[in-house]
Amino acid sequence: MDYDWRFEEDTARELLQRCVRATQTGDTVVFLGTPSLFREAASSSQEGRAFYLLERSEETVSALRSMEHVHAGRVMRCDLARDDLPLLEAKVVVADPPWYASDTRLFLWAAARLSRPGAEILLAQPSIGTRPGVLAEREAIQRWARECGLEPHGITTGNLGYTSPPFERSALVAGGLEGVPDGWRRGDLVEFRRTRQDTPIPNRPEITRQEAGAWAEVTHHGTRIRFKYDAEDSRTAPADPRLLPLVEGDVLRTVSLRDPVRAKASVWTSGNRIFFCRSPLLLKVITEAITRSADVEATVIARFGPDVCRSGLTNIRTAEGQVRELLALESRTLMSGGRAG
Repeated sequence: MDYDWRFEEDTARELLQRCVRATQTGDTVVFLGTPSLFREAASSSQEGRAFYLLERSEETVSALRSMEHVHAGRVMRCDLARDDLPLLEAKVVVADPPWYASDTRLFLWAAARLSRPGAEILLAQPSIGTRPGVLAEREAIQRWARECGLEPHGITTGNLGYTSPPFERSALVAGGLEGVPDGWRRGDLVEFRRTRQDTPIPNRPEITRQEAGAWAEVTHHGTRIRFKYDAEDSRTAPADPRLLPLVEGDVLRTVSLRDPVRAKASVWTSGNRIFFCRSPLLLKVITEAITRSADVEATVIARFGPDVCRSGLTNIRTAEGQVRELLALESRTLMSGGRAG
């Protein structure tokens, strides 16, 4: 759901050196959705340059701000689709959007807004063969870039390496692909140059994310579980909080936004396990109690009243057991680098 792929260390170092070569003391460099690149910049000695990260994930922002040598004010939690952009005039912008056309348009718009004339814009994109239609998408993206005052001037194929995250490795294993190298995913680097300041930039493009704004998260020892519910759920009496299967083995075998089963999921883990649940809010409360080592029944009564336990105690206890088992399984998956089992 977070589209969270991180650059390999070699890729982050090479990109950082490119940013350094294109800038001078006093220049600003902006990273859009590239926390691994910002971490590399923060941990190296690049005196005189101001590195900024705009990142949507609250957890990632918090983790980076706690690092030694990190200027907390330069790590900004920002959803490019909704939030106001800071007033920056970057000499270089590096953007790694989710590999979908609407996200890429949004990141290019933000890059244009955050850069000064003559700035270099470096955009990560899927390589040809990643999926059908990449070339046609790229042509459309370049047309949009020109509308934003960004002139394409180069592309390097296959030079961006990514570390396969645990959720993707779980999907690969569930799909029968054992032993895939961690750095198998590659991307292309597309280069743009910011044109004159008086070039009018279009309005912010709209983007619709299927899961955006509907999920609450509970984290426990590195395991993240999200629960999908709306305001109406909090006003109605909870029903059945048990986890119900959606796919064989519970691990979604793809990381693609196009998979239609995503729309049916109301519980989703960082190990790419998905479930349906009739009362995801109640299940979230149960999960929070477990992570705090609190009494589940007492926690549920305090939140929803005694009637919920009187009418559905058996299902609550079943759900509690499911969550405990799920947390243990997710922990093993995390420790094994995403290899489920």
